Amino acid sequence: MCTTAIAGCDKDDDDAANPSNSAPNNPPVAKAGEDKSACETNFTFIELDGTGSTDPDRNITSYRWSFISGPPTYTLTNANVATAKVENLTTGTYVFELVVTDAGGLSSSDRVEVKVNSVNPQEYDLDISFTSLYNYTNDYDDGWGGNWDLTYAVATGSFSLGNYTVSITESANEIDTEYDSFTYIEILFPNGYFRGESTIKFKKMIQENGGPVKGTFNLYQLSCDRIEFIGIPADLPPLKVTGTLNKATKKINLRIVGKAIY
Repeated sequence: MCTTAIAGCDKDDDDAANPSNSAPNNPPVAKAGEDKSACETNFTFIELDGTGSTDPDRNITSYRWSFISGPPTYTLTNANVATAKVENLTTGTYVFELVVTDAGGLSSSDRVEVKVNSVNPQEYDLDISFTSLYNYTNDYDDGWGGNWDLTYAVATGSFSLGNYTVSITESANEIDTEYDSFTYIEILFPNGYFRGESTIKFKKMIQENGGPVKGTFNLYQLSCDRIEFIGIPADLPPLKVTGTLNKATKKINLRIVGKAIY
């Protein structure tokens, strides 16, 4: 009996000296999915998808969704499974958090933003000015006409509605034309953007040497989720655009004035 007991003790000593071959527990990785955007009255619910969450040991045991910030109006269901559902949302930006836990008690969290935009945006007076660098190339092929691209970098600024960025891109492939015009202008705000086609025109001598720039900017409608460009003209008068192009400093200075929907 004693010998057997001693042998048992020896075995325990071996186990202490040589720990179990089982691998240590690794924490899971929570994935709350991509940020989402929707129109205020164009959906019944939004799905929160945490199925992208992973665990190296393949032993996730629980999911828990919770409200972090945003308007107080919402209904969160199926909060204890990978795919939850939120309903009764109102205009604003919501943040929800997903926490996943494994069998060993380790957990990980991730957050997703849900932005609900108003179906009826308001009309505002728009008056913004900015200065931005630009790139210009003029490549003549065999002396026949010109092939040029003019791209203005995104500019940032602020006015009464808050911060904005403006992106103006123009490209053309014309032969012996006296005028050319911008392809599009985008005015981006934190909760949406305007997009339209400009009829700004200036002679090639202005393109190459600099000088005054003026024209109009016609706004187009956008879907309220700020994703789809509908391509239908907005029921607004064109914006007026004035400014200068400075070849020496590679800078464009523009002022855009008019009414816009935001």
